[in-house]
Amino acid sequence: MSNLLLLPTYDFPFIYGNANSGELTILGKSTPDSIFDILKPVEDWVSNYISKNNKPLEINFNLYFYNTPTTLMVSSILMMLNDAEGKETRFKVNWYFSSEDDDLMEEGEDFKSITQFPFKLIAENYSKELSIAQTDITPLVYADCAGDFIIKGNSNHLKPLEFYRPIMKWLSNVPMCPTIKHIHLDIHLLSVSQSNLPYIKGIIYFMEALNKQEISVGIEWKYSSIDIEKMGEEYLENLTLHYYFKQAIE
Repeated sequence: MSNLLLLPTYDFPFIYGNANSGELTILGKSTPDSIFDILKPVEDWVSNYISKNNKPLEINFNLYFYNTPTTLMVSSILMMLNDAEGKETRFKVNWYFSSEDDDLMEEGEDFKSITQFPFKLIAENYSKELSIAQTDITPLVYADCAGDFIIKGNSNHLKPLEFYRPIMKWLSNVPMCPTIKHIHLDIHLLSVSQSNLPYIKGIIYFMEALNKQEISVGIEWKYSSIDIEKMGEEYLENLTLHYYFKQAIE
């Protein structure tokens, strides 16, 4: 079974269904005029996942702002899981929300009340600054409300959702930080494993979405190998944000 990847836009969230790890993540802002472009591929993917194997499925809802049609999409997904066999032990939903957002908490409680499987409400604090130390398998990450954003190192995390979700969450919340008028990403990837690629691409498209919200966005793509250079060319060539390439000297 193939994975599902829908990249974020100004009004669409990042959606990634990983058939190997049994994870579906919906993260960001969801205010499309028509929810059908999101709903159908997500419903099809969930339906195929449920019918083609007996593996567990964990769904992560990390929506900071969404409209009524998106509420219907969430309800539709939950009802699909309610109708499946073995739902009590097979499915798990995590509902992430800001600890300061009572409305999102209450809506999560409403969704939890209609489910027949584990549904966890997870409150998180909003931070204007993001800092993650570099390891052998994960890059250095730094971002702040002055518009500085750095990613440097290897991207080979065995559980990339665990590592990259806070980064994409920070990016999706940038409009909440009124001091940011521009944001510059200095990215230098030394290596990237296949399982980490969708998250790198998601970050790039979150930057593109910000560029369409009256925030000046730029990316400096540094590379030390031809493979990383080609990746940058593939990810950036059709975007409207400002970018340039620079060969890094190690």
